[in-house]
Amino acid sequence: MSKIFRPKNLKVFEPDNPEYTLIDHMTEEVFENYSTEIAYWVLNVTETDSDRDELDEVYGEGGGADQLRAYYGPYEVFGTLTINPIIQELTRLGLEQIEEIDFYCNIAAMENYLEGYIPKAGDIFRTTWIQTNNERRYIFYNIANVTPVDLYNFRYINYLINAEQTSLHEVPESIKNYYEGR
Repeated sequence: MSKIFRPKNLKVFEPDNPEYTLIDHMTEEVFENYSTEIAYWVLNVTETDSDRDELDEVYGEGGGADQLRAYYGPYEVFGTLTINPIIQELTRLGLEQIEEIDFYCNIAAMENYLEGYIPKAGDIFRTTWIQTNNERRYIFYNIANVTPVDLYNFRYINYLINAEQTSLHEVPESIKNYYEGR
């Protein structure tokens, strides 16, 4: 039999407050209802680029096709996507730009989707956009930054994940050719 939480005082800062679970479930349900198909791969830091540093990444040294990054996944995740408004305006002017998006997801739900992993820079996810005649357009994004947002009673509820379109030159063919069969 589970113990029911009964507050003994009127503190706002209460780590065991059951309202957190309620808020997590509500936001998770909203994100699942409004989400597109998203396949997510977690970067395996221990097997990837062990002898590379930031300067190697900037100058493109080391790595390459013979040293592809290692990833876990794919995992099915849910969230909402918003395209960077500045990029939208530049695209209307006819400029070709790399697509940048903001991806919002619930922190607790994301931990469940990724089986305990936490989103971080370097992870990759693929979104599905529906085009004419129900054709799908797949775009792969590389995560640049993960920030907790939406503070509720001294606890962050969601992640804001900033990502940009990736060329996939350092990922295995299994990610490039991933197909869900839907």
